[in-house]
Amino acid sequence: MLVRAPHRLLATFIVLQLACGDLVRNLIGWQLWAALSAATLLWALIALRQSGATWRWLPAPLLTFIGVAVATLIVTPYPLATLLGIALLLVHVLVAVVLATLPLDALLEVLHRCLQGLLIASLAFEVGVALFVQGPVYPIWLVQGSGLPMIPWSTGGIFWGHRIQGITGNPNLTAMLALLALIIAIGRHRAGLDRRLWWVWTALPVIVLALTRSMTVLVAAVVVLLSFWLVYTWRRRPRGAFRPAVVVAAGLMAVLTAWAISNWDRVVEALGREASMEDRFQIWAAALDWWRGSPLLGRGWLSYWMPWVEPYDRLGLQDGILYLQAHSVWIDVLMQAGILGVLAWAWLLGSTMRGAGRELAEAPAGAGPIAAVPLMILVAEAVQGLAESRPLIELGMVLLLVFAVRQERARVEVGRLRTMALPLPLQHDE
Repeated sequence: MLVRAPHRLLATFIVLQLACGDLVRNLIGWQLWAALSAATLLWALIALRQSGATWRWLPAPLLTFIGVAVATLIVTPYPLATLLGIALLLVHVLVAVVLATLPLDALLEVLHRCLQGLLIASLAFEVGVALFVQGPVYPIWLVQGSGLPMIPWSTGGIFWGHRIQGITGNPNLTAMLALLALIIAIGRHRAGLDRRLWWVWTALPVIVLALTRSMTVLVAAVVVLLSFWLVYTWRRRPRGAFRPAVVVAAGLMAVLTAWAISNWDRVVEALGREASMEDRFQIWAAALDWWRGSPLLGRGWLSYWMPWVEPYDRLGLQDGILYLQAHSVWIDVLMQAGILGVLAWAWLLGSTMRGAGRELAEAPAGAGPIAAVPLMILVAEAVQGLAESRPLIELGMVLLLVFAVRQERARVEVGRLRTMALPLPLQHDE
């Protein structure tokens, strides 16, 4: 299927803005970022009108999740902020539908180029800061006197063993972009694409993963690699080999987990992290305590924590740094949308992963590597969501919605074709 250049350009622009929202906000501040987002939304609306998309592409789990988010208006103590959060959720849905109109190979090509480009830019940025600034660099909008904690955009210590933060200014975000890039690079290589430079596109994400040293993403990477191996065994080896492969994979995970727990101090030291998880536990406890006041529907859907809304101006405050997430998708959804929200989110994530697995099972032999990429991305996001809330916003959320919408669109198209193929009733002469 031929993808028109304007559509591909819009997809590239959307992916870049979603993947490095922190970068844009670091450069131009929140107000100009909001204006840029509004311009992107207008462009997406025009493209959506021309695409022939329909609301029937939205799967039932997604509609349910949106419905629960809207229902939180009944109990929220901050209705205006919740309205803004619902609007942001709908914007995520809209841009996901726009991206879902692309064929899978075209979508993955856009993601491949954008993510690899961001990784190259991240390494160049860190090396440039280390060579020419030789010290920390702060976001421009913070230097202009925002009053928020002065968290460096880059420490400039790539040559001294410091964790790099990349062009996004966030080591965990940069690490997740690297993992997504690695998944796509492996899929494209196994599909016979990038024959000459495949090793570059595979090595670059691995280097960035090593330099960012994000514990959550490294765990997700191990799970993804084991999942790739299981998928390969499932599709290429005799059926009898799959069950032993599952046992071996589970055994490896158990051994690695036991080793990491027994050598916890050495593991976190190697990653340049603190051994204590006290800060994260305190944020979880604060979020759960806030949720207990409204267990069924939560405190109101926000998506992004808004620091001008009480109690989010202090809920994630640890050691003078204000964290704007619960550091767990499940706790965040529970706090914002309650038990009903968690059930709707579990349905959305589970049904989308099941649909990705079904598409992989039905894919022809040559299309298997590309068909495996969505499932691997969803696995990575599911693992990341245990200890980070990023899958609820920007690129993480939109990728989940893209795959969910693509699956529902395929079902709608199959149903339409079957309807068109129904035989006409026989005409009887009187």
